[in-house]
Amino acid sequence: MAWVLAKLAFPSSSFCSTALIHYGLFFSVPLRPVFQKLLPERLYESLDIATYGFEFRRKYSVFEKYGPAFVLVTAGGNELNLIDPELAAEVLKRIKRFHQHRSYLLDSEHLWSQPNYQPGRELVTTTGLVFGESCRPAPEMLSSYMDELKGVTDDTARGMKTIAFNVLSTVGFGISRPRKEEKVEKPKGGYRMTYMEATKTVIEFPLHTKEMLENERRQLQKINDSEARSTLMSMLTGETKTTSLSKNSQILSEEEILGNIFVFTSAGFDTTANTMAYALALLATYPKWQDWLYEEISHVFGNKDTESLEYAEIFLRLSRCLALMYETMRLFPPVVHLAKQTNSAYDVSITTSTGKTYYIPSRTLIYISSVGLRRSPSTYGPDASEFRPDRWLIDPTPSPGVATIVNIKTMPKGTFLPWSPGPCSCPGMKMSQVEFVSVFMTIFGKYRCEPVKNFEGETDQQIKERFEAVMENSQPKLTLQMMGNRDLKVNWARR
Repeated sequence: MAWVLAKLAFPSSSFCSTALIHYGLFFSVPLRPVFQKLLPERLYESLDIATYGFEFRRKYSVFEKYGPAFVLVTAGGNELNLIDPELAAEVLKRIKRFHQHRSYLLDSEHLWSQPNYQPGRELVTTTGLVFGESCRPAPEMLSSYMDELKGVTDDTARGMKTIAFNVLSTVGFGISRPRKEEKVEKPKGGYRMTYMEATKTVIEFPLHTKEMLENERRQLQKINDSEARSTLMSMLTGETKTTSLSKNSQILSEEEILGNIFVFTSAGFDTTANTMAYALALLATYPKWQDWLYEEISHVFGNKDTESLEYAEIFLRLSRCLALMYETMRLFPPVVHLAKQTNSAYDVSITTSTGKTYYIPSRTLIYISSVGLRRSPSTYGPDASEFRPDRWLIDPTPSPGVATIVNIKTMPKGTFLPWSPGPCSCPGMKMSQVEFVSVFMTIFGKYRCEPVKNFEGETDQQIKERFEAVMENSQPKLTLQMMGNRDLKVNWARR
C-alpha cells in the first residue's frame, strides 16, 4: 500500500523515485512478512515483486515465469526488470541514453560516474600495498580465536568486516589500526550504534576527511618523489585544486575529493566485507572446497611465510581463490540490481542478436537483476543454483599452483556484471580482488573450519540446511548481507 501511495503522491516529480525507495525501505520491507502470512498467495506474489529486495528472494524464478524482461506498470511510472544479457549490456554501454538512477543520492554525482573522467580509474592501482595489508590482519584474527576462544566462534563474519575496514584504512588513508580496540560504550539491545556514535558518523565525517586531506598535503610537501606514499588519499591529493571542476578539466576540487572518499569508503568496505563473509559461510557449509583451495595454496606457498610473499609472485597463481570470489559474487551479489533510468528526452529501441526488439519509453526506471542474471540456467547450466567454484576454471584439472588467473573464464557479455562494466565501471575492482584472494589464501593456507553442532546428534545434512538457511535469510541494505550471521558458529583448527 505504501508503494502505491508513493507512486500516486509523486506521479511526475523528480522526487518520485526517491519517495518510492524511502516508502519501500521503511514500510514495505518490514511489513512484507506480515503480508505473506495474511494475504492470498497470488496477491502476495504481486506485492512481493514490488517490494525492495525481491531480486534475491525470488532469484531466477520470477523471470522464469514472466520472461527475461517484464514491466511493472504503476501510477507514477514504469519499471523495467530484466535479465536479458544483451539488453543489459546495451543499457550499461549507452550512458547518454541510460543514466545512473539517483534514488539514493538525489541530485549528487560521484566522480567515477562521469563518462569523461578517466584518471580516477588509474588512481586505484595500489595492488602491492593492498596485498601486503590484506595478509596481515587475518592471521591476527585467527590467532585470537585460537588463543582466547579455543577456535570456536560466531564472530568470524563480523571479523571479515574488521579486516576489510583495516585494509581500507591503511590503503586508503595510511591509518593502521589494531584488530582489538579499546572497550567502548555498547549500544542498547536492538541498536547497532550508540546515539553519540550515530551522531558523530553524520556530523564529523566531513571534518575528519578535511583534516586528513590537509595532513596529506603537508606530508606531500615534506617528501620527495622517491618517498611518496601510494595510498588512495595521497594519489587523489596529487590531483586536487581549490576551485571547482570545470567540464573539460581533469583536476579534482576539494569538495569532489571529499565526496569521492566517502563513496570509495562506503562502497569499498561493505561490498568486500560481505563477499568475504558469504565465502566463509559457503566454505564452512561445503567443506570439500576448503581442501580444493588448500591444494593450490600449499603448492604456491611452499615453505614460505606469508610475510615474505610478494604480490607479483603470488597473486597471479591463485586462480582457485579468485574463482571462489567469483562464485560467491555469483550466488550472493553485493548489489542485487543495477539501477538505470532512460533520458527524459528519448524513447529507446534495442534489437538483440537473437532478433528480440525492446521498446523502452522515456522516464522508465530500469533494474538489471544481478541475482537473476547469475542464476540463469541458460548461462550457468542446470546446476546454476549450486555452489561450485571450479565452474570458473577453463581447465579445472591442471596441477594446482601451476595455472594462473588466465585460467579464469571470461563470461559472455552481460551475463555476470560483478563490477558494472562499461565507461562507468567500478574503479575498485582490482583492489577488491587482491584483498579477497590475499585474505583467503592466508586463512585457508593454515586453518580449516567446520560448523559447530546446535545439539547432540545433529546430522551433517541438518547442519548444511541450517547454514544454507542463514545465508538465504539475507536482505540488501547498502549491500546484500546476512541478517543472522551470528548463527554461523564455526570451529577453527590448524592444519
